[in-house]
Amino acid sequence: MDASAGQALTSEMPVLLGSRLADAALGPLLESGLHSTPVFRCSLVAVASPRARYRGNPAKWPWLVGPSGADPESETAQLLRRLGVPDSEISVYPNQTAAWSAAASGAGVSVAIEHLAAPQLRRGELAVVPAPGTPTTLCWHLTTLPADRLSTAAAALRHFLSTPAAMQVMRSPGAGVPPSRFRPPVYVTIWS
Repeated sequence: MDASAGQALTSEMPVLLGSRLADAALGPLLESGLHSTPVFRCSLVAVASPRARYRGNPAKWPWLVGPSGADPESETAQLLRRLGVPDSEISVYPNQTAAWSAAASGAGVSVAIEHLAAPQLRRGELAVVPAPGTPTTLCWHLTTLPADRLSTAAAALRHFLSTPAAMQVMRSPGAGVPPSRFRPPVYVTIWS
């Protein structure tokens, strides 16, 4: 995603919600008379290969970021701006996993939401790099229309995100669920 697409999505989301083209948004706090509820707190950290030693001014380190790093409104871009990192030191990868893989191979430092990179940190593929301003605490918000205009789907999502099961899934997205809680997807095909 390029920077203009990220800005457009953030500025268009209130319009999409208001016109009912979207039921809910999960991400930064959105205003415009919508109902935003904080649902998840996490930490943004710098990560690199455990064999790499990054010292000195972080503005001179090679930074490897996913598509969100190209969005000037993203937390990643804001962190890099606070550190004074010039564009010449930033490489944008097609996805966050590719950026982390490059960092693990020693190509530079990446930015990660700590719990999402936890498996790579536990396996020793990545290590947290001390950088000024990290860890940065982030909060994801669920934004919907006000309760009197809320769709059934958005109400169900809002309810689910308030449960311990939702927090477990967001903290450990790759962990799966116990077999007793698994529900296979249902597909319906209508023939005429």
